[in-house]
Amino acid sequence: MFFRIIIVSLFFLFSLRFLSPNEAIAKTVKQQERLFYKALTAYREGNYDEAEKYLLKSLRIDSFYIDANLLLYDISDELGKENQKIKALKLVIKADSVNYPNCYRFLADSYYKAKDFHTALKNYEIFHKLKPRTDSTMIARSIGSCRFIINSLENPLNVKVNAFNAAINTTSDEYWPLVSSDEGLLYFTRLIKNDGFPQENLFISECASGEWLYPSQMLFLDDETNVGTVSISADGQWLFFTACNKPGGMGSCDLFFSRRENGKWMPFKNIGASVNSVYWEAQPSISADKQFLYFASNRQGGQGKMDLWRSKIKLDDDGFPVFSKPENLGTKINTPENDFSPFIHADGQTLYFASDGRIGMGGNDLFITRFNGSEWESPVNFGYPVNSFSDDFGLTVSPTAQTAVFSSDREGSNNSKDLYNFQLPEEFQPLPAGYVKGFVFDEVSGQPLEATIEIGLLDQEAKQQVISTASEGYLVTLTVDRLYAFNINKKGYLFYSHHFNLKTKTELARARQFDIYLTPIEVGQTVVLNNLFFDFDSFQLREESFAELDQLVLFLEQNPKIEIEISGHTDNVGNEEYNLLLSENRAKVVAEYLTKFVAKNRITFKGYGAAQPSGENQSEEGRALNRRCEMTILEYK
Repeated sequence: MFFRIIIVSLFFLFSLRFLSPNEAIAKTVKQQERLFYKALTAYREGNYDEAEKYLLKSLRIDSFYIDANLLLYDISDELGKENQKIKALKLVIKADSVNYPNCYRFLADSYYKAKDFHTALKNYEIFHKLKPRTDSTMIARSIGSCRFIINSLENPLNVKVNAFNAAINTTSDEYWPLVSSDEGLLYFTRLIKNDGFPQENLFISECASGEWLYPSQMLFLDDETNVGTVSISADGQWLFFTACNKPGGMGSCDLFFSRRENGKWMPFKNIGASVNSVYWEAQPSISADKQFLYFASNRQGGQGKMDLWRSKIKLDDDGFPVFSKPENLGTKINTPENDFSPFIHADGQTLYFASDGRIGMGGNDLFITRFNGSEWESPVNFGYPVNSFSDDFGLTVSPTAQTAVFSSDREGSNNSKDLYNFQLPEEFQPLPAGYVKGFVFDEVSGQPLEATIEIGLLDQEAKQQVISTASEGYLVTLTVDRLYAFNINKKGYLFYSHHFNLKTKTELARARQFDIYLTPIEVGQTVVLNNLFFDFDSFQLREESFAELDQLVLFLEQNPKIEIEISGHTDNVGNEEYNLLLSENRAKVVAEYLTKFVAKNRITFKGYGAAQPSGENQSEEGRALNRRCEMTILEYK
């Protein structure tokens, strides 16, 4: 090739010897222009190879021919010849940088694509200096991304990103993962191409001895509906998913719901117009306490293309969710571009999502934000190697934060979207959480019962209801640094209360078995009111006690023929007379609260001091058991 160029050049120079200098220059210019216009004609006809051939001939005559270099840049972009694009732009800038400042931006884009971020940054900064008002927001983001990438590559996270085994990752696309609360099940969407028609379906895999087994397809709805992005409540009783192009739907994609009863998922239904619209709603994420449903949508009223939204949930009389008007998560989270794949962690305040509208590694990046009690904090990019130069999205994190799974089409995948996992670095971890599971039993017969467990935060108003079934029991996630109350009101049984004090915990066991025994109502039966709290050496009820008292009121209202005694008890610290008075005053304030709602003749109270210990008084643990209030059944008709 190089030899042919020399021969052509010698012939060209020899022919010019018989022309005057001006005539030679004019002939050269005309020859260049003819070649350029031939190239332009071929380009307009879509014949890029032919156009490229004419341009290269033209540029052999004068490599600084600006129009030819600009057209060669466009053609090289169509042909995917990055090096040729860069060379053409450099020649334009060298020929005339003043009148063609946009070439610095195009050159920066090319170097960015070639992953030469230092050179890309240099050219973005030159362009921004020359044309500070042109696409200033986009250029600022490009400059920020270059700096972020350079820093991320030079200071990578100390994590290893692992691809799932061949049982999970195939040449098909796998995405939208979800890990169950006990970390034993993996749900995900797989895009199957049957006879050229893509079809989204849900799959589920079990973990055995640390390995994920070959998945089975979750069969529901019909074979022609695209189904994906599953979200299952922490207790395993609610299921949300996305279905697209379903007859009778409200938009292109809608959110659907099912409730688990007797070990089976009930028929699915569209969650309705309070959330679904004529637009696109997808990617649900239900909070562990069932208080909020997070999702992505391109509906009106957002900040850009796809936005993150959430809807407050209340329960109807049958225990089904009722959704409030969705609220946009606001400009702290959403950008003018795409923000999607929300996942709210079991701690209720850590949100993971993906975005292509922020400074990042490229494509869709993964981000974390936290709710600080009043607002969402500014999102933080995970950085490299969690985020790559490809699309990374769909992050899900188990309650214990032991398992973090996401989807990516990064280098090394099966030429498709695959699932990956990694250990969360400390700075990206949510509050430590674990789960409690068990059954509710009849204390006398030992038979498992179906019961509704109301779980609340003693220092907040937040509550949730968890169904414990006779066949599967219950499962609930708990987060450290919180004080939880467990209450059960079941017809025919004594009121039940228990609390989990996690205020001083820094971590939870992976799982805790906690079985609950309900006592049938009989005269003489006694139940400890575990969630009543008094200040030290005081009979003033603390605020976190009122949730328990309200449950006790409900128990009395449901059993109108019951008469009870509220008894107060202390440990043996202090003199007998003082303890007797303190215990009586504590029982009295409980009784006074109850008689605001039920007849006074149904409630008596008495203080017993230290006369009826529940534990030994030689240790703090034993004395704590002795400081208590109890309810005893006096009459049951």
